[in-house]
Amino acid sequence: MALKQVLEFLWGGKRGDVSLTARESNIFGALAGPATASGEHITADSALRVSAVFACVRVLAETVASLPLHIYRRGPGGQKTIARDHALYSVLHSSPFPGASSMVWRETMMAWLAMHGNAYAIVRRAKTGDAIYLQPWHPDAVKIERAGYDPRYKIRTADGQDHSVAPGAMLHIKALCLDGSQLKGLSPIAYARETIGLSMAQEKHGAALFGNGARPGGVLEVDGSLAEEDRLRLAESWRAAHSGSGNAHRTAVLEDGVHWKPIAIPNEDAQWLESRKFGVTDIARIFRVPPQFIGDLERATFSNVEQQSIDFVVHTIRPFLVRFEQEINATLFVESDRDEYFAEFSVDGLLRGDTATRFQAYSVGRNWGWLSANDIRALENQNPVDGGDVYLQPLNMVEAGAPPPKPLVPPAAPEPQPDDESPRARTGAEYRNINANRRRIRSVWRALISEGGKRLVRAEIREIRKMLPQSRFLNDTFSGKLEAFYATDFGRLVRDIMGPILSTFSAEIMAAAADETGNPADVDLAPFVSEYLDTLALRHSISSRGQIEALARDADGGEDAIGERLDQWDAERGERIGHRESVQFSEAVAVASFVAWSVTRLRWVANSDACPLCAALDGKVVGIEKNFVGKGDTVNPNDGVTSPLTSSGNVGHAPLHAGCECSVVAD
Repeated sequence: MALKQVLEFLWGGKRGDVSLTARESNIFGALAGPATASGEHITADSALRVSAVFACVRVLAETVASLPLHIYRRGPGGQKTIARDHALYSVLHSSPFPGASSMVWRETMMAWLAMHGNAYAIVRRAKTGDAIYLQPWHPDAVKIERAGYDPRYKIRTADGQDHSVAPGAMLHIKALCLDGSQLKGLSPIAYARETIGLSMAQEKHGAALFGNGARPGGVLEVDGSLAEEDRLRLAESWRAAHSGSGNAHRTAVLEDGVHWKPIAIPNEDAQWLESRKFGVTDIARIFRVPPQFIGDLERATFSNVEQQSIDFVVHTIRPFLVRFEQEINATLFVESDRDEYFAEFSVDGLLRGDTATRFQAYSVGRNWGWLSANDIRALENQNPVDGGDVYLQPLNMVEAGAPPPKPLVPPAAPEPQPDDESPRARTGAEYRNINANRRRIRSVWRALISEGGKRLVRAEIREIRKMLPQSRFLNDTFSGKLEAFYATDFGRLVRDIMGPILSTFSAEIMAAAADETGNPADVDLAPFVSEYLDTLALRHSISSRGQIEALARDADGGEDAIGERLDQWDAERGERIGHRESVQFSEAVAVASFVAWSVTRLRWVANSDACPLCAALDGKVVGIEKNFVGKGDTVNPNDGVTSPLTSSGNVGHAPLHAGCECSVVAD
C-alpha cells in the first residue's frame, strides 16, 4: 500500500479497507500514535476529539491563564510589593510574545502541559540579561539530551532543521515526574490512552449506530443465489436507501423473494449510555478536574458545588501554578534578582465564597486586627478610603502572664453633691468616646452594606426591565406586574442578599454596645433582624413603586423615562442604602440591645462636626420608650441660619435626616 493510502487511512479510512506492510505500520504508528486495545490510535491532538478531554484541557488552560500573575519585590519582615518597574513584569503581565497577550501565552503553555506533560518557551533576552519575550515551542518539536547534570535542548524549525538552544534560554515546565532526574514530564494522554481510546470507540459506535437509523445491521435473504455483481448492487442500494438518520424508519419494498432479517441489539448494548457516563468521569479523574467543571452535574448538589470549586483550586490548579512559578523564578530572573524578586499567581478571586461567608471572614479579620478597612476594600475590588489603613486591637487581649485588663464600662456616675453645688456633667467628647468603637464598626461595614445594596438594586432593576417589553400599557398591565413583584419576590431578594450581611453586622454592633454598658453580649437578635428585613423591604418597595408608577403615569415619560430612572438607581442607590442602613440599622440594633439590658434612658450624641440641626439635639435625654423628635415636631437649628426641620415621622434614634452620622448611647 502506498504512503498516500496510509495517510488517507489516518484521516478516516476504515481498518477493513486496507492492510499495512511492516514499514507502513511503523509510519502509521509514528503519525497516529500506538494503537489501543479498542483499536483507536491516540495522540495528544486526536484525544481532543473526545469532548471530555477537550473540556478538561480547556478548563485547566483557561483557569490558569485568567489568574493574575505578578512580579513581587521582597521587603523587610516578609513584606512584599508588586514590582511594576521590573523588566519582566510587562512581559508576564501583558505580552510575553509579540502578537500574543499574556492570557493567550499562558493558555497555550497550560494546554501543552495538560496534553503533553511538558510546555516549552524559548527565552529571548536583552543585553542586560533581562527576558524580553518568551516564544512558545510545540513539545513535539523539542528534543532533550543530558549533558552531565544539565539538560540540552534541540528544537526543530518549520524547515525541518534541528537547532541547539543555549543553556538558560529554554523555559521548560514539566508535569508529573516519576523520578526527579527525569528530563521530561509524563503525558496524561499517553499514560491514559486506553481510557481515552475506549471513550473514542464508544463515540464511533454511537455514531455508526445512529448512522444506521439507530438500528443494528441485519441480513438480506433471497430465494436462490445471486451473481457477485447482483449481490453487491443489492447491498449498495439497500445502504443508500436506509442508512443514515435521515432515512430512519423509511418503508422498505422488497421483491423477487428478498427477505429482511434484523439482528437484535445485544443485552450489553443497553449499558452503552452508562459506559459513556463512566468514561466522562474516568477522564475527569485523569486530569483531576471535578466533573461539574466539564458539564457533568449528575453528582453536583447545592451544598457541595462551592467546596468542590475550592478543592479544584487547592488540589488541581495550585500544583500547576507552583510549577509555573518555580520555573519562572529559576529561569527568567537574572541571578542578581533572584533574592529580591519572585513571580506569584493570585488565587484570591477563585477562593471567594458567597457574600455572607466573605463578610463574616472580613469581620473576624477586622476585629482581631489582621485586616484594615482598606485591606477589605481591596479584596472587594474597591478603592481605599482616608483613614482606612488603621488596624484595630481587641481590648480584652493581653500577653500571656500579664494581668487582665480592666473591664470597659461607662464612667461612674458622679457622687451626690450638696444642694448648693451642681454635679459635673459629661462633655460631648466623653459621650462620643463611649461609643467610638461602635462608630468605627459602622464605618467599616458601610462599604459591605453598600455592596449588598448594589446587588439588591441590580436584581430589582433586572426584574423591572423584564416587565417593560411585555407590558403594552404601562398604566395597567405593567402596574399589576410591578405590584406582584414587590409583594412576593422582592421580599425574598432582600432576605437572601441583605439578610446575611445585616445578621453579622448586628452581632458586632451588639457586642460593641455590650462593652459600652458592661453587659454580656448575649442578646438574641434573630427575631429583630427578621422583622427589620421585612420593614426594609416594605420601605424600599414603597419608594420604588412610587417612583416607577409616577413615571408610568406621566404622558411625557413612559418607558424611556423609567429606563433613565433605573440607570440612576444603578449608579447611586446602592451607596445610599449603605450609608443609610449603616447608621439606621446599627442604631436600631443598639436600642434593641439596650431594651434587653433594661436600660431606661437614652442620650443623643452628635458628631463633633455635626450639622446645626443634629447639634441642636446633642445631649438630649429621653426615656427609652420615648422619641427624640415626634412626627410633625420642628427641630430648630442652633446656628440661627439653617432652616428648621419638620419631622415626617417619629425619631427614636439616629439618623435625624439623610447623611446624619449621630448616635444614641445609654444614659
